[in-house]
Amino acid sequence: MERSLLKWEMAGIVFISLLGAFLHFAYELSGEMNLVAALAAVNESVWEHLKIAFWPALVYAIIEYPFLKGKTSNFLIAKAAGIYLMPITIAVLFYSYSTAIGHNILAIDIAIFIAAIAIGQLVSCRVLVAGQLVRWLNILGLVALVVLACAFVLFTFVPPDLPIFRDPTAGTYTPQQTPEVDADGDADFAETSEPETYPHNYWSHTELPQMTMSERIQVALAARAKGEEYVREHNAKAQELSDRLEDYIRQWLKGEVPAKLPKGLLPEYIDNPKTRDWTLMRPEDVLPEKQWLGHPLP
Repeated sequence: MERSLLKWEMAGIVFISLLGAFLHFAYELSGEMNLVAALAAVNESVWEHLKIAFWPALVYAIIEYPFLKGKTSNFLIAKAAGIYLMPITIAVLFYSYSTAIGHNILAIDIAIFIAAIAIGQLVSCRVLVAGQLVRWLNILGLVALVVLACAFVLFTFVPPDLPIFRDPTAGTYTPQQTPEVDADGDADFAETSEPETYPHNYWSHTELPQMTMSERIQVALAARAKGEEYVREHNAKAQELSDRLEDYIRQWLKGEVPAKLPKGLLPEYIDNPKTRDWTLMRPEDVLPEKQWLGHPLP
């Protein structure tokens, strides 16, 4: 019986590794469906890589259950122990080596992923062949698996502001949204609702559109393909903006237009809900005490 259980757990290493690799790309392949986001990696954060080990392991446990339920009385606690050990191993090994050398290496990340799955499966096997344990441990194992499954779904869409949930390639926490690249090589992003005021973070940096590294590369390649034409087009856009702004400033100096710049004069990446109300001022009216945020010394 022990040999039979070991074969099941060893086969699980291959199954979980392959399905996990697929789930790494499934969100993008699905067209960024929310249903798929709950199961697949939605960005490059450490948390999302833990998720693509958990769900395949849970699926494999469900496949195993009809075949193994009569051979062991510890199935649920064995699966819970092995499945919990996988993300713990990945996180510990990843942070240990990446902190030591200052960066991560893809080949090592993949090796850690597979090793964590192997460790989890072997521990699961060890518990499966152990003598009969108390019944409440199986109940505990089931509850633990349900709690972890809920956490992976919840924190996909509402991630805490912690390093483990942060996508290092985009500096964001939420699922990535792929931009549409138009014929001019420009990326168009879906509009997002912005709060009317920013009292808590007005002086912080402006959030940039969410893009994965592959999406940035796509935009860059589209620009490179146009060569000098791309440079000329964007230089022309910059010159057009400069001319419009200069013309408005001249009208303002003559008293023909208000000091506050009208909506649409500046591009959206400058004039937006966070950095807005751009107003012209004469040099002599610019006072330091009105321009800088100061804190009195204790």
